[in-house]
Amino acid sequence: MRKIIYGILCLVSMFCVVKVSATCSYSNSYNAVDGGGNIHYDGNSNYNAVFNYALGKWNDRGHVNIAEDTIFTEQDLEYYDDWAVNEPWGGAYAWVNPGIDYIIINTWKFAYLTTDERQMVMLHEWGHALSLAHSTTGNVMFRYITDQDTLGSQDISTYNCLWS
Repeated sequence: MRKIIYGILCLVSMFCVVKVSATCSYSNSYNAVDGGGNIHYDGNSNYNAVFNYALGKWNDRGHVNIAEDTIFTEQDLEYYDDWAVNEPWGGAYAWVNPGIDYIIINTWKFAYLTTDERQMVMLHEWGHALSLAHSTTGNVMFRYITDQDTLGSQDISTYNCLWS
């Protein structure tokens, strides 16, 4: 059922775009940030530690508050595991307008990745949730999996351009 919903979400997200900023390099026009500058998330994964590592690194940048959803907040993002055999992607971000966005962790691919590579994938997917697009080598927003587990200069520059 989730795969069907995910497919529909991806199709819908191609046609529904909310403008963020046209002047920032390597940025998308969509994100999971609510009007108050927050991303409230919920979910569960076999890789919660990696998920939390990545959201902590983005939270350290300031400007956008990424926090667990509570009964007093409206959920903006959900994360969960999926088993996508023989798929090259380690994670995916699905934007839904309006609605709850998703970060999907491909546990089949994660089984073959090092801890650093897993952290890079989660940093990358959180980057998409924050409106960052694919960028150049040396950054977590590079489109291919590497063992870089820290934000690169272009990652930081784009984030600051969007949210400072």
